[in-house]
Amino acid sequence: LHNTTFVIELNTTHKVIGILQVDDIVPVLKHHPALLNKKGCTLSFALHPEFQRQGIITETLQSFIDVLFHQYAFDYVNCGYFDFNEASKKVQEKLGFQFLLVHQVQLNHVTIDVLENICWNPTYNNPLS
Repeated sequence: LHNTTFVIELNTTHKVIGILQVDDIVPVLKHHPALLNKKGCTLSFALHPEFQRQGIITETLQSFIDVLFHQYAFDYVNCGYFDFNEASKKVQEKLGFQFLLVHQVQLNHVTIDVLENICWNPTYNNPLS
């Protein structure tokens, strides 16, 4: 399942309107004490601007995260967002993600803060609480 991309299709037309990608945990999190000896993945997402702010990505992610927890037995799912991406921040908050850490990346000679969040499997005892 790691390093796998899924398309998000509009139910009515089957038009591709976005993607979900499941990857190995980002390197900056691999040795975080709260995540050691736990099974997790990093989930990335993108949605065409025409379909944003309609609840589509929140509903899609909730269903997909449920699959990751129940069918693949992940203990947690990680999502990150650039500090200026308020929409992604709000989606992650709605889904119950909790802040874990911030780190910086270089994109086109610009330093950007990335906030990394964790959503714990509800059957797992959340070590961040």
